[in-house]
Amino acid sequence: MQMALKKLNDIEIKEALLETLVYFDQICRKYNLKYTLHAGSLLGAIRHKGFIPWDDDIDVAMPYVDYKKLISLGDEINKNGRFILHGYSEEKNNEENYIYPYLKLEDNTTVANFKFMKDSGGSWVDIFPINSVPVNQNKYIKYLKKVDLNLRLLFAGNRIKNQDSKLHKIFRSILYANRNSLRNNLVNKIEKLNTLNTDVVSDTIGFSIGANYDKAAKKVFPRNWFNHYVDADFEGHKFKVIKNYDKYLTIEYGDWRKLPPVEERINKHGFDLYKKTVN
Repeated sequence: MQMALKKLNDIEIKEALLETLVYFDQICRKYNLKYTLHAGSLLGAIRHKGFIPWDDDIDVAMPYVDYKKLISLGDEINKNGRFILHGYSEEKNNEENYIYPYLKLEDNTTVANFKFMKDSGGSWVDIFPINSVPVNQNKYIKYLKKVDLNLRLLFAGNRIKNQDSKLHKIFRSILYANRNSLRNNLVNKIEKLNTLNTDVVSDTIGFSIGANYDKAAKKVFPRNWFNHYVDADFEGHKFKVIKNYDKYLTIEYGDWRKLPPVEERINKHGFDLYKKTVN
């Protein structure tokens, strides 16, 4: 028998991502872990009852205590061999080039071919921690700036740019060689935030690079919002979302019910996805 790869179309990519999310939900319900669909996935669930039509990734977020419990369940999650929880604490000498300071649940029966990044893995769900943040906005902005710079350096070293000058290639190679320390520095920042124990929280690692810091610093939420959840429809399945999703989406997106202009409804994914098959 020989292993072969079948390239998936856009519909099949979303089906593969959905299967990974279904498994994640099963784990969370089995071990009573809190989570919510997050960012564009939450917006898709509430506005479209599934994927945003021009989007093809899945984000979830977990209160930090549940996020840490999920990490401790890595061996249990991974034992079936299909779905693998990847995280900074589990990589051996970073042989898989796992650069992310947050968790990913990946489907080992698929293979992603990334077009612009030195990356590997299968179809995935990104898992972000919800942390305490400083009540003082100026202090939070300082944190955001430091994290943004760290993320820029981390991803610059992992990015593929064939048109780079010789000097830029040398710079990227230095960053790539130091990717573990850059990633670990971000992880340590997350850990330190958790000691604040303030009444406001946020996704403190998944915000967009190059964000407007003043605007990003206002995207904070009462801690108690992440104590209460309801089920929401997503592609024919039920997944957890925070009960105050309306207010959450308003803080995150403003008028979230309004569709963006047609010219902005573009799928920006930078990967092809393949299914492992046996001939």
